[in-house]
Amino acid sequence: MKKEWLLVVVSVSLTLIIALTLVRWFAPQLLGLPVDLQMVQVAKEVPPFFDGIFRPEDYASQEYIIQDPYIKRAKPLFPRFLGIGPNDLLGFRNRNVPNIADIITIGDSQTYGNNAFVEQNWPSILAESMTHNSSILYNMSVGCWGAAEYFEIFNKALYLQPEVVIVAFYTGNDPLETFYRIYGDDRWKSLRLNPDIKASDAPTLEMPLPDSSFWNVQFNDGTETILTPNLRYLSNKRNHPAVMVGYEIMGEIARKMGEIAEKNKIKLVFTIIPTKELAFKKKIMTENIIPREDYTDLVNDEEKNILAFTEKLKKIPGSVYVDLIDSLQQGVLDSQQIYPSDQDGHPFAGGYKLIGETLQHEVVKLLPDKLNGLFFAPYSIKDDKYRPFLVKNSHFYIFTSKRILKENGWTEENMTKVDLRAISKLSFGGFINTVEPALYGPIAFKK
Repeated sequence: MKKEWLLVVVSVSLTLIIALTLVRWFAPQLLGLPVDLQMVQVAKEVPPFFDGIFRPEDYASQEYIIQDPYIKRAKPLFPRFLGIGPNDLLGFRNRNVPNIADIITIGDSQTYGNNAFVEQNWPSILAESMTHNSSILYNMSVGCWGAAEYFEIFNKALYLQPEVVIVAFYTGNDPLETFYRIYGDDRWKSLRLNPDIKASDAPTLEMPLPDSSFWNVQFNDGTETILTPNLRYLSNKRNHPAVMVGYEIMGEIARKMGEIAEKNKIKLVFTIIPTKELAFKKKIMTENIIPREDYTDLVNDEEKNILAFTEKLKKIPGSVYVDLIDSLQQGVLDSQQIYPSDQDGHPFAGGYKLIGETLQHEVVKLLPDKLNGLFFAPYSIKDDKYRPFLVKNSHFYIFTSKRILKENGWTEENMTKVDLRAISKLSFGGFINTVEPALYGPIAFKK
């Protein structure tokens, strides 16, 4: 009997020790252990967080575009250098990574801003126009991206809690970039809308481009530029199934973005940046310049593709479409320095300025009004208790007591509930411990 009882005690003790060991290992917080005494867990299949962010191979690489397993990305912490950089820790062209962003821009090199300093790319122009309501804009764009990458980063962008996301498609290569990615990576096989074609069916062109591919156009005002219609026609051939399925996939990805945006109460803006060739169409026609046949084929097909694509974009519930073609064509027609005189298809600062200003007119309507007045938010993420605070001139102030709050003229009915996101971008103005209704009461906020 004693042996059986001893065996039971030993078994229970061992079970308890094992259980406590497992709890201590996997859920130390249940034992009340402080964070600094908890053991760091090691998973061989997942790299440590900081090793994944600060990768020696990234900084040692001589390449500007880095090939990750799932996505192409720009070199992180790349310094400012002429028309590229600076890049932040994530490889995007910003001076820092914000905790939250009111506006996020997604696109390729046309949105990254090749050919211009960071202050001159169109996301920076747009951000500058939004300073009146303290909006924070974060640019999540990388050259060589297509719609698949836009969708992938769109889902990551949600963590920055944006109010507005702007997705800028580029007709110069997005259809083919999208086609290659979807048909070349099995992770995306669900988006292969035409099962009868494969990645190798994409149209090709002799590289490097022969001299015959360049069209040097001279205008009456003395300006000139080089166009590459053959190259841009690769992504716009309406008689090629790979090109057309590329556009179809772009439409389907945009639709999926719309569903996610609606679910997360995000306002989604779509725009299309046309080719340099299409931007010059009106000027070429106005000056009665006889176009080359390949140029005519390009602009005719590109216009039809854009028309069909925009019709799909406009049908996405809750989204807004902003047309850029008229602004860019008029800028070229007015002899503004929109594009370089060589074959480069990226705009100059003047072109980016037009894009930013055109988008600004629509985006400003989508942002919530600037906070002003009395609000209340939780003390912390875990709290269900709320603290009142006063917002004035992009600063928030805290009343030192309920008495001071009431004697300045406020009541609970005056307060509006907000989450922590609403005040995270505001600067702390100080504590209010005096009764000055003209400065801190409702009367100070009457228009």
